[in-house]
Amino acid sequence: MDKLRTALIGCGPRGVEGHGHKLKESDRFDLVAVCDLDEALAANTAEALGCEAVTDYKKLLGRTSIEAVVIVTATEFHSKLALRAVKAGKHVLLEKPLTHDLASAVALLQAAKEAGVKGMVCYQLRFHPFYEALKQQAAQIMPVQLYSSRQCGLMGRKYLQAGAQGGLLDFCSHDFDVALWLMGVKPKRVFATLGQGIYTDTNAVDLLSVQIEFGPDPLRAAHVVSSMGGMGIPRRYDLVGRHGNVTAQGQGLKRTTLSIGETGRSTSDSVEIAVDPGGPDPTHLLHEHFADYIRDTTGKFPAKATLRDGVNSLLIAEAALESSRNKTVVELDELAARHGYALGG
Repeated sequence: MDKLRTALIGCGPRGVEGHGHKLKESDRFDLVAVCDLDEALAANTAEALGCEAVTDYKKLLGRTSIEAVVIVTATEFHSKLALRAVKAGKHVLLEKPLTHDLASAVALLQAAKEAGVKGMVCYQLRFHPFYEALKQQAAQIMPVQLYSSRQCGLMGRKYLQAGAQGGLLDFCSHDFDVALWLMGVKPKRVFATLGQGIYTDTNAVDLLSVQIEFGPDPLRAAHVVSSMGGMGIPRRYDLVGRHGNVTAQGQGLKRTTLSIGETGRSTSDSVEIAVDPGGPDPTHLLHEHFADYIRDTTGKFPAKATLRDGVNSLLIAEAALESSRNKTVVELDELAARHGYALGG
């Protein structure tokens, strides 16, 4: 496969350490340029990665030789940069959350479709061996109920913004996506309680409890909780299914198979699932998947973490904000329709 001629936009620590070096080392990419408004930062990054430094993203996107861009800037700039990129015919990989709000995410999805380009969002958890094992086990039990707790410490000031892209709604973008991915069916409605000003002196969400209802055949529900005061509490997932249960805490994973007899449900087998903590870095796997997705010409490639997945996670975040603010259940089809988006396809 020919290497994908790629540029990195955003030379901050996440861009360089999280993506730049991995792109440079990959046999699927030709990292030809890096771009940042800070001229010195761009120059230093280019020297470290052995490529060209650019400060004008418009000129960069005008180059026909560049096929794809990886955007790792502050979320508020994702939409502007990505829209310009897809309209220039570039494939895009964006850090999460996809954009700063649902309206801009839907606009980006439509623009990419019209331009005939492909895009993905950086949901690395889908490529992590622990989460892939969790997904495999969940598929065997037909989950009807999910409890997800992934706690967060105090976030840096740059993340402490109000809205769907700030605070825990930024952090939990991953968790909303994992809940949708594990349940595997269309979400229907959201009810949420969000806290602000509990751990920080900002309007950012710093405590979060979100219930996502799926169904109705059968009725399913996922509950995502997180807090900036939850330092030291291990991540935990509990899935209750028609055919058994799956529990995951820390790096431990266990599946219990249930049987239904005359006296009701009973435990028939409990198995510890071994997960190799080593192996390739999930971001490296995401990069490879992105390149393979772009190079696929059959239209049958099983793409993961697409732009639509990014929109759906933002839909949950926006619904959580609206639900908490109005103390109401938010119907997701109605919220999506307000933005010209069809949740089901």
